[in-house]
Amino acid sequence: MTSFQIIFSNSHQVYTPGSTVEGTVMIFQEHELKAKCVRIILEGKAFTKWEIAEKTPDAHSRGMKVPYSGSVSYLNNQTVVWEHDGVGHRALTIGQHIFDFRFELPILPRLPPSFEGTFGAIRYSITALIERPWKTNKSYTEFFTLAPAFDLNTVPDARDVVLITRTKNTGFVFFRHGKIIMQCKLAKTGYVSGELIELDVNIENKTNRPIFKIEAKVIEKTTYVAYRYGAESTRWHGDLYDTETLGYNNITVDDRKMFVQEEDVEIAAQSTKTHKFYMQIPCLVPSFNTCRLIHVSHLIEIKVTCKGTINNTARCHCPIIIGTIPLVGCGPIQSISLSDDETPVPLVPTFEECVSPEVTNRQKSMDFQTNFRPRFPFYGTLISPPEDEEYFNDT
Repeated sequence: MTSFQIIFSNSHQVYTPGSTVEGTVMIFQEHELKAKCVRIILEGKAFTKWEIAEKTPDAHSRGMKVPYSGSVSYLNNQTVVWEHDGVGHRALTIGQHIFDFRFELPILPRLPPSFEGTFGAIRYSITALIERPWKTNKSYTEFFTLAPAFDLNTVPDARDVVLITRTKNTGFVFFRHGKIIMQCKLAKTGYVSGELIELDVNIENKTNRPIFKIEAKVIEKTTYVAYRYGAESTRWHGDLYDTETLGYNNITVDDRKMFVQEEDVEIAAQSTKTHKFYMQIPCLVPSFNTCRLIHVSHLIEIKVTCKGTINNTARCHCPIIIGTIPLVGCGPIQSISLSDDETPVPLVPTFEECVSPEVTNRQKSMDFQTNFRPRFPFYGTLISPPEDEEYFNDT
């Protein structure tokens, strides 16, 4: 029996472009194993996958499920740490074998971060592979997080105020209840994980029904691209893609609720109320559009519900940008200073696992699902909201 263990020198297993991925591979042999060589492989790739039910020309046919997939290779480096010298009987002997590895990550523009999604993923990994003569190879893979720095100070739109107004007619046909007018305001667009969002919601209830609930959600919107029968295979070179074969593509958009909080309110019919509350952003993958197959954006959804059974809700969506380096001099994140005489100390983030919604049955059927969760910077030291304000925090 063969068992593997991969130990990274970086305990967080979080790296940035240009850094060094190094560590140790330990292989334990209970019995002697004939082998050609032992390879350690650094790999980075993005892939998407799903099936679409399509009709057939036969009217009596039940149709067929057509696979769609796509892949992009970002990194593929390897090194041989042990090999057969071609003389006599060579094998991995009984006991423990230790091999060190070291890979320099390239400083490439637009290299996407690690990501685990419903219909695809972006993964970076180290694999230990034992090549065997005329036998099935043995291998073990350990994933790590690639977290490119996303400095919100370099994004002009990150400081923009978000002001969205929505009007919704409630009820239906001959049973209209009136309008709900919502205006949602954010002081800025750019945030980091762990930051406190201050949200002002002005609600004009012009219906004949009271509003009794308000709900806040942080939504991760992911756009996936795949190709019929996996007809496209690409290799990435900086800002260029080498496309071997173009096929018919399909786009799927998936909204995942990463944070949900609701509160009971009382807004009487034909009245107006401004609701102010705070909520802390959970650990999220940064917003990115640097991958050909997967794009991720974020938004905050505010939903209010009035009395009634049909068409009794109104929603307002506020787009936000999630980065890894916070805006300077803007928002609740500040440097820490113990006294007026001391030099402010910049906040140092921790690395936390990304929150992950509950896995659906459809996701469980995907053969690429793993228990791996990428880690990204999380700024847990925040200024507390005023005591008289509502504070939405998912616990």
